[in-house]
Amino acid sequence: MSDPRSRAEGATAPARRPWHRGALVALAGAAAVGLAAAGALHAPAVTVSGPSVATTPRAGDDGSLGTTELACPGAPFLGTPGVPDLPSEGRLVTATPPRADLAALDVPVPPTGRLVTGVVGLRGTNRSDAARSVDGTGRPAAVVGTGAAAVGPVAGTVAVVDRPRARGLLSSGCGAPSADAWLIGGGDAPGRQERLLLTNLGANPATVEVEALRTAGVDGATSRTVTVPGRSRRGLFVDGAFGADAVPVLHVRASGGLVRATLVESWRDGTRTAGAEAIDPTAAPATTQVIAAVPAGRRTVRIGNPGASDAVVRLRTADARGEHPVAGGVVTVPAGSSTEEELPVATAPGSVVVRSDRPVVAAVATIPAGAGEASDLAWSVASDPVGRLGGTAVPAPVGGRRAIVVHASGSAARVRVTSVVGGRSVVRTVDVVADGTRIVGVPDGAGSTWVRPVTEGADVRAGLLAARGRGIAELRAASTVPSVRLRRGAVQVTPAG
Repeated sequence: MSDPRSRAEGATAPARRPWHRGALVALAGAAAVGLAAAGALHAPAVTVSGPSVATTPRAGDDGSLGTTELACPGAPFLGTPGVPDLPSEGRLVTATPPRADLAALDVPVPPTGRLVTGVVGLRGTNRSDAARSVDGTGRPAAVVGTGAAAVGPVAGTVAVVDRPRARGLLSSGCGAPSADAWLIGGGDAPGRQERLLLTNLGANPATVEVEALRTAGVDGATSRTVTVPGRSRRGLFVDGAFGADAVPVLHVRASGGLVRATLVESWRDGTRTAGAEAIDPTAAPATTQVIAAVPAGRRTVRIGNPGASDAVVRLRTADARGEHPVAGGVVTVPAGSSTEEELPVATAPGSVVVRSDRPVVAAVATIPAGAGEASDLAWSVASDPVGRLGGTAVPAPVGGRRAIVVHASGSAARVRVTSVVGGRSVVRTVDVVADGTRIVGVPDGAGSTWVRPVTEGADVRAGLLAARGRGIAELRAASTVPSVRLRRGAVQVTPAG
């Protein structure tokens, strides 16, 4: 990189494999982990190959976290009853943290481990051949790390759909299954469709209740219960379940097992496609929500208030100079409802901050604005602080570009951003002003990027922006950089059955 503070450090590059060329495979990261077959997951057969560089960790290895498990939703437009299947091309990448970051944080790492990727079932496909067409080439996946590979693994996917009914760039971070999640996306404009993908990596079925916060005064169903069989993904057509709503906000709660929830939106505006996006869960209700990485363009913020009292919300934007109040940006959100407010058009990426007197959830949509501008929408969700270390392995689209947006809340922070390229770490250290942001480009070929606050106790959040093309042909997507699991109990996980 051009920054004079950039330098290279030893690391092992993650591998990657396109959906449309073969099976998903186990991938080695910076902790030097071995490769092993995915049969232990009791998933459909998948061949996992590669050089063995370590043995299975012994019981009692110092610093062992047991197992860390991540769920990846797979191909976004397959297997949802009530809406047609659409093929897409995509990639899955996994990685573990650079040795230098783990050493700086004094994180104990076992000497050996393994990181395994295996496919799980795809339920409810619309065609008899749909499951075969994506077997090993986009099916939902479990990424399981043990020993050294249980320390901070990350995984991510990128998909491109370019069909008459949908066109867009969709990026998603694989995450730990949970019992509670909030998702924001979609709308009631003609041609907008939302699919809720629920991935269950456990052996037992999970009962999932999906509740919808609606626009105040809008009638319609507010709750739906579905069962997701073990080791499978189920898709729910949101419009069919709840009817159209201008500002849908979904609350997903699971019992009997944990699920990873992903919301997929596609939008066809008349005769033209207006974008598509895969949307990860937004941060749980809180009085401050930070949406770290928001693309430039026309933006609207959506806010959901799950409480029993009205919430008074103040909207602010953030850039390299700090926070700025939004003119007219004081909004009252009625209890148990959702609303949406337009933000000023932005000429550069930045952050959006939502402050409320009651806990709320929030996300920002960047939508097509008109002739000559990007024809793809992007959803940016709120995230929790990266803690000691955050990471992402969301790959770049072919011919695309990526950038990390870092936000520091409350006080200034020095932040180290490390991108792993071809087995070596490219490091950039940036200073972020209080309540401000910094944008750091991700080098071409980077398999993973890591964000570590150098300033002790700093409240740092980060997100990843991806794009391909320019002008009207531009496709774009946003995802978060979550905190990674470094010690036992840091992240809730589901043991592989």
